Amino acid sequence: MKTVADGRPGEREPEQRSPKDPFRALMLLTRRYGDVAQYRGGAEPGYLVNQPDYIKHILADNSSNYSKETFINGMFQRVVADGLLTSENPLWKRQRRLMHPAFHRERLISFGTVMTDATAARWMWRQSWER
Repeated sequence: MKTVADGRPGEREPEQRSPKDPFRALMLLTRRYGDVAQYRGGAEPGYLVNQPDYIKHILADNSSNYSKETFINGMFQRVVADGLLTSENPLWKRQRRLMHPAFHRERLISFGTVMTDATAARWMWRQSWER
């Protein structure tokens, strides 16, 4: 596993400085540092985890060792309330059980076609806009 840059704490790589395309910046972090990368997303450090086994460990197997009590999550919570992304413990478990049927294998397969069609339409629209 690669680790983050050897710079001083808080030092940022060029692609992390107010990126115009945050998804591209995250992809660059993944390419440069591998499966786990630390970045600064405001006042607090953030971690990009890009390996399914690590993600499962954090979100499912060992979630009690990780907290969602961060400044940025608190701000997000004010906007979206106590949803799956921001809640913890019993409330999170209850909400996860309510959402579980939406992520059943057959249902996800049907979403694939919708997502592919929407992506293709967006790509075609963007191509015509750039001409």
